[in-house]
Amino acid sequence: MIPRQKVMTSKRIIEGTLIVAALGVALLLGHHGRMHSSLARGECTWYAFERAHERGWNIRFDKPYGRHARAWWEKVTNAQQSSVPKVGSIMVLDAWKGNPYGHVAYVESVSGKDHWVISHANFGVGTQERTLDGVPVLRARCERIPRGVRLEGAMGSFLLRGFLSPSAANRSASQDLNSIGERRVVGEGPIIGHSANAKILNEG
Repeated sequence: MIPRQKVMTSKRIIEGTLIVAALGVALLLGHHGRMHSSLARGECTWYAFERAHERGWNIRFDKPYGRHARAWWEKVTNAQQSSVPKVGSIMVLDAWKGNPYGHVAYVESVSGKDHWVISHANFGVGTQERTLDGVPVLRARCERIPRGVRLEGAMGSFLLRGFLSPSAANRSASQDLNSIGERRVVGEGPIIGHSANAKILNEG
């Protein structure tokens, strides 16, 4: 028979291990938010990745670093590149003055090749529609113009690198989720405090 004191000591060790493990998970969630990627919670890259993941597309990169928004055009390995927006694609904007990282956003709807609607984070243009893990998510209309793309509520225009769509291997899973319907995460939170021309830290 195992002595009661030894049993109690073993129980305390197990409980302590579980507490440490729980704290580790909490700290990780606090830094990265959802654990689908190591992208920093709150960045436009984090949101675009999470939104794509919601719809069944697990975006993959060639390397786990240097995943700035504009670099997605070269670094995403399971996507098709296009100049035409599609529902479920990722819009990739190039760098502009004050923001060397560019911007990525998720295409929610399309009205022809020159008009589409995006949802995005960490760029204060458009109308807030929800929060995701405490991060404000905004929806904005986009229009293609001769010198680039104009975003609802933004000053000037932006250079469009193009659109990334799920490759054939990911498309069926994404379509299955689309038939289920959009999962909402509702909450409250302030709009991130920067203007349309402010510097955005879109580093993965």
